[in-house]
Amino acid sequence: MMKKILLAIILTSITLPTLAADVKVFNGRGLVGVFGNYSSSHSRVNTTDNIGEIVPYVSLTNYYNGSYNQCHLNSLMEIDGIYGMPISNDLMLVPEFTFTDRRTRIDWPYREIDTVTGHFNGWGSGTNQFPHSRNCIFEPYQTTPEISIQHNVYTTGRLLIYGTGNQKGGTYHLKHDIGTSVKDWRTLYEGNWKMLVSKTEAINITVSGLTCSLQTPNKINFGINDSSAANGTLLASVQRPMTINCSQFKDQVDAYIGISANVKPEFYSGNAFDVNLNNASNQAAAYVKLFVHHNGAKLPIRLDQTIVELGRINANENNVNITKTLEYELYSKGAGITGLARGSVELSVIMR
Repeated sequence: MMKKILLAIILTSITLPTLAADVKVFNGRGLVGVFGNYSSSHSRVNTTDNIGEIVPYVSLTNYYNGSYNQCHLNSLMEIDGIYGMPISNDLMLVPEFTFTDRRTRIDWPYREIDTVTGHFNGWGSGTNQFPHSRNCIFEPYQTTPEISIQHNVYTTGRLLIYGTGNQKGGTYHLKHDIGTSVKDWRTLYEGNWKMLVSKTEAINITVSGLTCSLQTPNKINFGINDSSAANGTLLASVQRPMTINCSQFKDQVDAYIGISANVKPEFYSGNAFDVNLNNASNQAAAYVKLFVHHNGAKLPIRLDQTIVELGRINANENNVNITKTLEYELYSKGAGITGLARGSVELSVIMR
């Protein structure tokens, strides 16, 4: 089940659990499971290009063309605007990764140039510098501040499972390996490509009977605020109720229930806590932080699918209802931008 919430702010409700080679997914359409947590690192990968070139140095790869691994758009699968790597006709793996690229000079003086932050998710990818390439959504652009650059890249996150609603249990294999790559685009050398999931790995799927839904207002309007406020000034705070309803009547399980959030590439702020609100020219005028009130505490909701646990359901229970309060805080970017600004984030129900 998917539901959109606008920031004016937009949120979406979906469902999910945890796992690995033997994976239990849930009924319903959209986010139905978690395949596993992954990380990769690429150390001292050298690239050469013209200063000023905009290049997708770091990419998530899903296809081997006989010479090197690449991001191949035509090999991806799409469910309701979310892209991933197909497991079957009704299931796909969707990345939720963040990465850092610490870039240094190759020649003397061997100083650090900068650190680029980026992400890969079902809507695409981006860095704190640019969005993704038109050639493939998992190739985010970076600058080229020096002719020769040494990259030290660390990627971490998880692979989610999305379904069409017709998912069936069974044993499946990926058609292509999934990995991360740092490429020198002049030579197509890909700097010790790192595999995340092999196409030889069996994926054993079981479909559970546990389903959850989320009810919360689908639009948050902060009203008119001061465009001249200094960067980091709290402009407004809005609270709204949230209810999670879970039920199971077959293949019942013990599961923790919580929420997580994820941001679309165009509203990515460069960190895991802030959602940019952009004007019609895609300039960030303000940003929003999300919180949930639980057991007397105000807990931050990160935007990298980190789970905030709110309750649980036992295998001998058929129904559980959880009611909480969500809080949205609006902050100034200090940019002096006027006019309507909007953002979007996906809020998910998590079962694990």
